[in-house]
Amino acid sequence: MVVASSLKDTNQHFVESIQEGLRRSVLDSYIEQSSDSVDSIERNLRRAAELISSFKQVAVDQSSYQRRPFVLDEILHEITVTMSPNLSKNQISLNEECEANIQMDSYPGPLTQVLMNLLSNAIVHAFSEQTDKTVTIRGQLIDAQAVLTITDNGQGIEQEHLQKIFDPFFTTRLGQGGSGLGLNIVYNLVTGLLGGAINVTSELNVGTCFTLTLPLEAPHEVENETDNS
Repeated sequence: MVVASSLKDTNQHFVESIQEGLRRSVLDSYIEQSSDSVDSIERNLRRAAELISSFKQVAVDQSSYQRRPFVLDEILHEITVTMSPNLSKNQISLNEECEANIQMDSYPGPLTQVLMNLLSNAIVHAFSEQTDKTVTIRGQLIDAQAVLTITDNGQGIEQEHLQKIFDPFFTTRLGQGGSGLGLNIVYNLVTGLLGGAINVTSELNVGTCFTLTLPLEAPHEVENETDNS
């Protein structure tokens, strides 16, 4: 909007210049400014289109527990695009690293919910006064399993809290917007529907790492139990 408004003013100034007698310097300046403006508008429109596409995909996946084949790096990219504005707003850099062609037959909706919850948890809890705030989400294929890590370089978690972190209603931000349910939902989805495991390691003033180990093919038993119920 800012660039479009500026371009409108530039056009108006150019029209006035023509009426007064067009100089070559004015024409050159107009061409340069208008070209830069159009390039900027195009980049931002592409960015907006990519965001809308990702929002739509996330919304569809989160609205149902549909099982389908997918490639892991595509899911991670969608989450990165979706979460980037919120992370940038909090001055947090997000790095995405994933091996190509990790094929999975699982539930992309719940997996997306898990990863978004972990990233949101980092936004709320990981950082305080740090100037360099970084979160890295990484996907690897290890021993025929998908291993995902979400690592931050934040303030870390007290050791006494680590064993309780997945408990329902446990939060260090009681009364400050924390419900204590986010990580419990993460734990239940990972160990239940997705058929995997999750653990967390942390060191004060160094950072925290959540590790998800997921089968490439989610258990069918869970799906059958859900259908029968």
